[in-house]
Amino acid sequence: MKNTKKWKTILGMVGFIAITAMIGFSMAACEEPHACSFGDWEIDIPATCIEAAVEKSVCSCGNSQTRTSTTSLATGHQGLNALVPATCTTPGTTANGTCSACDTVVTSTTIPATGHQGLTPRVEATCTVDGLTANGTCTTCETVVTGTVLPAAHQGTWTVTNSYNGMYPAESSGTCTVCTQTITRNTEIGDVGPGGGVVFYINETSFWVGAVSGSDTGRFCNYLESAMNNLNNNVRVAWANNNADIPGTTSAIGAGKENTRLILEADPTAPAALLCKEYDGGGKNDWYLPSQNELIQLTTRRSIVGGFASFTNIWSSSQMNTVGFTDSASVVQLTTNSINSGSSFTKDSIAYVRAIRAF
Repeated sequence: MKNTKKWKTILGMVGFIAITAMIGFSMAACEEPHACSFGDWEIDIPATCIEAAVEKSVCSCGNSQTRTSTTSLATGHQGLNALVPATCTTPGTTANGTCSACDTVVTSTTIPATGHQGLTPRVEATCTVDGLTANGTCTTCETVVTGTVLPAAHQGTWTVTNSYNGMYPAESSGTCTVCTQTITRNTEIGDVGPGGGVVFYINETSFWVGAVSGSDTGRFCNYLESAMNNLNNNVRVAWANNNADIPGTTSAIGAGKENTRLILEADPTAPAALLCKEYDGGGKNDWYLPSQNELIQLTTRRSIVGGFASFTNIWSSSQMNTVGFTDSASVVQLTTNSINSGSSFTKDSIAYVRAIRAF
């Protein structure tokens, strides 16, 4: 029993000595808090083609800090095709190719042509005085640039006010939206016609409209105007009620009036022709379905007339008179940037209708 107590006393003393030793060791390793004193900045991560290097500074205590280098910058891609500078008239290209350092494929970008420099500035036209585009000798390439005259022109809407019996030239009047003067001048494409449509064709040599029933301004005319929109609320209709042959139609300018009469004589309710015959825009009763050539002239100027959509088909009044194709009539097909005037549909097919008239 006494031995047991003795051993407990010895073990207790050993434990106390061990704990005291540990405490003493920890205290010896502890240092007072301090403000880090960092060393010189050195490259830690080298620069790449697209990123600057990363620099690192270390304190004696082991702490460190980093920053983006301001001296070891991104190297840029290497081994590319050289930049081609733009000139006054020719675009350039940025450097391009495969980087020999990082294998990145670099696509070129177009650098716009700079344009001639040091020219006399452009002068805009007024209602009564011509303007002139920039002109002079380029200070960069020494090219002599000749100015282009910008014709003086009044701005506004012009309406045909004087046309009768094939009169040429007809006259149009309107109030200039810039100078507010009331102007009368010769009729031009884009003017508002006597029937409230848009003038789209002018020929100083009169064309024949029809022996039986011509325009209300005479059987010889110089102008064509178009309704501003497709008829029947822009809903397509058939050319005729059947595919029967209707002889006598032609494709000439001015022939649409007679073509329309022939169609309705053979088929009094032929949808496309009847829509045009019954149209009374501007109080006029001489509207008709255009012939093939009239429709080509109309659709060629569709951006001026307006109301035409891309990828549409429009009826003409011209039957296809080739043997074996008299069951069809000519249409004009519109795409985004062009017209196809060599197409035809069977007469019971449907297409859009636009009325025109001559004066």
